[in-house]
Amino acid sequence: MSKEEIVSTDLKADEAIEHIENTPKKELNGFITDSEDRVTVLEAYDKATMSMAARSRQILKPLIKEGEHTRQELKEILLEEDITETTADVILTDSKNPKYNQFEKLVIEDEDGCYTFE
Repeated sequence: MSKEEIVSTDLKADEAIEHIENTPKKELNGFITDSEDRVTVLEAYDKATMSMAARSRQILKPLIKEGEHTRQELKEILLEEDITETTADVILTDSKNPKYNQFEKLVIEDEDGCYTFE
């Protein structure tokens, strides 16, 4: 069986996750089957195929809801998650701009410099 014919359900969960993590994004098309129901495999696939901007927003949303993190702290968290510095800066800047914000609500900075939703 060639690498292209392998699907997620042919592998143990840890093998499927390893395959997802070590395969270029464009080569993962068709790897997950409709019958795949293992949460860990599906989460690994979502993480691998999600855009960096979408991943950034997913990471930031609960942190901004808390309203306890400054821009620098949020940026450091994104960098620890392998988000590029440029993407982190753009997402954080855009989140405060009504024209470019992609969160459900606009982000504001409170008097302590913490980011929160309007």
